[in-house]
Amino acid sequence: MNSKVPRYDLITECTACADVCFTLVTKLISNSEDLGDIPFKCIVHCRQCYDECQKYSNEEDIMLCADACAVCAEAIKEIAVFTLN
Repeated sequence: MNSKVPRYDLITECTACADVCFTLVTKLISNSEDLGDIPFKCIVHCRQCYDECQKYSNEEDIMLCADACAVCAEAIKEIAVFTLN
């Protein structure tokens, strides 16, 4: 993308990622036993945000967001796998 102004899809996906991951962290801190599908949603939204960020590979700030999303998705996946075992 040549535009320095993020597009609607980027903002939408990254907002969804932040919202669901914040919800997950809040539930984990409060020791909630019922996480439902929140970890799955967190992984999905992080990956979608990452994919949108990749469209702005020349924008350092947006690529930092992509890196954070990739780390978050992988960490939640590892926690989920550990919990299921």
